[in-house]
Amino acid sequence: MASNFLNPSNGPDVDTDCKLHNSYDAQSCINFLAGVSVLLGNCCVLLCTGQLSGKTLEYKDQIFLGISAGVGLIAGLLTLCLFYVGLFVLGNKEPAVVQMAESSDQATSEEKDSQLRKIKNIRNGDVYSLPLENQPSSMEVYHQVVQPPDADVINKVQNPNFLRSRPNLATQNSCPGVPIPETASPSRDKEASPHHPFSSSMESPRGSPRTQLNTSDNSERQLGHINAGSFVKDNIVNKVDIMDVLTLHLDRSACPGFRGVPVSKRWEHLADVYKVPDETKRQCDNFTGNQLTPSEAMFECLRTMYDFLAIKTLKSYLKKLGRNDVVDELDKNNNLTDELTVTDLCENHPETLCSVCLKLDDKRSIKNWRHLGLEIGINEGTLRRLKDPSGFSPSEAVLKKIQTLKPRLPTTELADVLDSTSVKLPGIAKVLREFSVSHRYESTIKTLFADIDALEKVTALLDLEENSWQRVGRVYGIDKDSLIV
Repeated sequence: MASNFLNPSNGPDVDTDCKLHNSYDAQSCINFLAGVSVLLGNCCVLLCTGQLSGKTLEYKDQIFLGISAGVGLIAGLLTLCLFYVGLFVLGNKEPAVVQMAESSDQATSEEKDSQLRKIKNIRNGDVYSLPLENQPSSMEVYHQVVQPPDADVINKVQNPNFLRSRPNLATQNSCPGVPIPETASPSRDKEASPHHPFSSSMESPRGSPRTQLNTSDNSERQLGHINAGSFVKDNIVNKVDIMDVLTLHLDRSACPGFRGVPVSKRWEHLADVYKVPDETKRQCDNFTGNQLTPSEAMFECLRTMYDFLAIKTLKSYLKKLGRNDVVDELDKNNNLTDELTVTDLCENHPETLCSVCLKLDDKRSIKNWRHLGLEIGINEGTLRRLKDPSGFSPSEAVLKKIQTLKPRLPTTELADVLDSTSVKLPGIAKVLREFSVSHRYESTIKTLFADIDALEKVTALLDLEENSWQRVGRVYGIDKDSLIV
């Protein structure tokens, strides 16, 4: 195909051939009409000759003879006219065919010169010195560069500087067999093409990577960049949001929803990379306890005990608590429809669950995972065990010390303390007042310890509130060392 395109003598010119056939058909038609006219004229002459040699013509015969002579004369004139018309038509047709053939030869010569210039530029590695419409296609580059391979050209194409100096490369079909190196970082992409960043990569027919240009008008997202020489303390440790994300993932022993699949890379592996002493690693292990975060444990509880809970209902609870940011995380996943359940969230959408748990575990939020658990209907004791599986209750220890100091302390007075501005625990104070009403306002702290269910509810709420039991202890004069349980 390419050889026929470069050498037109190997194949006929379709347009010229059709025009020549049209000229030959006109000539044949004219010759046929001329022959019929000559035959008709000869017949008339013969008829007149026979009439003259036979006998003396009568009046009607003279009329017939005149008509025959007239027809013969007309036939002769028509023959002469057709002859000259034929010469005129052929005289104009033949020069046009010759001129068209000459123009075709000239165009073919120009195309051949253009192809030769393309081949020369390809082998010199300068495929962009030609105008855009004359630049070679991928197949032409393939035949001239890859077959046979030219090491010099391949080295030029593989050179990143050669690629970046020619931004039009992204608009051309890449050459199969000649690998085009991709950029290694977003910053390098921006240097290569500031207006059209490379957004995705594709595979060429032979498996070599090629870069596809994204020509969308969307503005680039400004991504945060950390210099190689910056300190971890400044860019990670001192940034709460980043630390929350890292610790949430590094402390996790298994991905939520896939309890049987352990995480292959945890904080221990990171410590091994930087050769942290084993003693320090053991101390860190005591902090983590290889346990789930409170919100992860709560969703595990929901998956087993509240598997019927719909995502739509979960969103309504979150909106009631004012946690629209968590609702937005759920809405980002288009596959997580409102008709699905919490079980589907835990088992089929672990990435969304991780984002939700990260927000619910944030201690800076006024309403967090425990408020959501209470809103759903999980009892206080279960929530406390989700936070601390050991079962130890520091709030119960503080209340026992208060009972030792004031064994007849009325629960109404304790409720007033919890409702004071120094402690600010109105929810727990409300629970104590309800307990007092049920005992006709004669209940004391001793009565509270006698009611196991009421004690568990109060202590669980105190344990779930950060540092709440410490604030209560200070009100009753318990020293700081005794509060460190």
